[in-house]
This record gives sequence, C-alpha cells and structure tokens, in this order.
Amino acid sequence: MYGILASAQTLPTSWIDTAAEKGIVAILLIIFVWFFLKRSRNDDERVKQAYETYNDRVREAYETSQKNMEEQNRVVREREDYLLAESAKREEIIRTEAERREKLIRTEAEKRESILMASQDRMLETLDNIATSLNKMERSMAGLDQRLDAMERKIGNGSAKGDGS
Repeated sequence: MYGILASAQTLPTSWIDTAAEKGIVAILLIIFVWFFLKRSRNDDERVKQAYETYNDRVREAYETSQKNMEEQNRVVREREDYLLAESAKREEIIRTEAERREKLIRTEAEKRESILMASQDRMLETLDNIATSLNKMERSMAGLDQRLDAMERKIGNGSAKGDGS
C-alpha cells in the first residue's frame, strides 16, 4: 500500500512534472516553429533582396552592354566615315593625277605633232627646192636641146650647101 500511497502522492507531482515537461516541450516546440517561421520569412526577404539585387545587376549589365554596343557602333560609324573620307581623298588624288597625266600626254602629243609638222614642212620645202632645181635643170636641158638643135640645123644647112655646090 505504501507503494500505492506513494504513487498516489507522487501522482500530483508527476502530473506537474509531466505537465511541466510537456509544457516545456510545447513551448520549445512553439519557439522552434516560431524560429523557423521567422527564419523562413527572413529567408524570403533575403531571397527577395537577392532577386532584386540580381535584377539590378542584370539591368546594370544590360545597360552597360547597351552603352558598350552603342559606343562600338559609334566607333564603327566613325571608322566608316573616316574610311569613306580617305577613299574620297584617294579618288580625288587619282582624278587629279589622271588629269595631270592627260594634260602631259596632250602636251607631249602636241609637241610631237608640231615636230612632225615642222619636219614635214622642211621635207616639203626640200621637195620644193628639189622640184625648183629640177625645173631649172629641165629648162637648162631644154635650152641645151634647143641650142643643139640649132647647131644641128646650122650644121645640117651648111653641109647641105656644101654638097650641092
């Protein structure tokens, strides 16, 4: 009986102990759940902040890449403009050089033509002189032929007189 009494006496104490134990467990469980819920909310906030930070970084990277692309496009356009300007300068230099060469070729052609014309004039003059000389020689020869004819006639007339006398 003593055991039953002891167990009966210990019963309220054990209940208290059990209730206290279970209360502590419940409190610990509530604290544990509250801690994890708070931590979950903090994790959500950190994830949200991280996501926002990530979005900000992505946006900044995108803006930076856009600026870089615009800068590269500007550099490319400037380079193209420079190359076009240089090409235009080269074309102008080539055109000027071609005109200069054409003028030089014309000048040389005119010089050659004038030299040729002068040479032809000299040749014509020489041919005229030769023709004049030949005309003079022909006249001289004609004059000689006439004198010879006249001499032959005189000789022929003189011998004809001598035969008949």
